[in-house]
Amino acid sequence: MATNFKGIILVVICSVLAAVAQIFLKLGANEINFNFVEIVTNSYVLLGMLSYFVGMLVLMLALKKGNLNVLYPFVALSYVWVSLMAIYFLNEKLTLMHWSGILFIVAGVSFIGAGSE
Repeated sequence: MATNFKGIILVVICSVLAAVAQIFLKLGANEINFNFVEIVTNSYVLLGMLSYFVGMLVLMLALKKGNLNVLYPFVALSYVWVSLMAIYFLNEKLTLMHWSGILFIVAGVSFIGAGSE
């Protein structure tokens, strides 16, 4: 099965949703003491879980459109999105090593995408 561009776009959307989920879970974790009631009633945690769930559905749609070995590496872009969102939403700082890692992830995913033709 050839992987089409729609499948790649869907997996990229899935990776963004996974990153959004991580940001929500981090915000939720900052507010709770890790007891069951606080976890299941925290809006950030619930939004994080919802983001993961929607991302899973989008990933399933993507997987119908191509090969797993081509599409799944694009999920690694979630590391890139999380880093960028953490800068903006959490005021976190990235080191040169972080930026280097992001560059390697983007390069690797690009090679895999280009090689899928």
